[in-house]
Amino acid sequence: IGILSSPEGSWLYNTRLQWMMTLLKSRGVYNPDLVWTSPLDLDSGKASAGAILDSHTDISVLMCINDMLAVAAVAAALERGIRIPADLSITGIDGINLSRVITPQITTISLPRFEMGSLGCRFLIEWIETGVKNFSEETQIACSFIEGKTLSEARKEEK
Repeated sequence: IGILSSPEGSWLYNTRLQWMMTLLKSRGVYNPDLVWTSPLDLDSGKASAGAILDSHTDISVLMCINDMLAVAAVAAALERGIRIPADLSITGIDGINLSRVITPQITTISLPRFEMGSLGCRFLIEWIETGVKNFSEETQIACSFIEGKTLSEARKEEK
């Protein structure tokens, strides 16, 4: 199982990558040699995913730090004749509309962006008004799993 992450030091790298690594470690399938970073634009993501797929033909799952990189990874895989999801499962995180309109549709974790922004604004306003940071850095908001067409049946058991 490989991970395609954002550049080191970014918020996504620091939060989502840590979550992915913890998840894989808990299942005994984490390999630090199978973690790569990429700029978050489509062209760079496609080039990064292509380099990964060219040099690691044994990868059966590529977990992407966001849906944009997942879309790029799908494009790179299809250009190489890799069947999705028969040969390679690809997942993303965000639930952006683009993930539902490409073929195959991306399997993703949809984030409640409105609720996240609203809660962040409430915390910030309260902090500005009171001068007291009265919120946890570990605040959790429920997200949802959107089943696309990029996760094979055999791999769905590992949700």
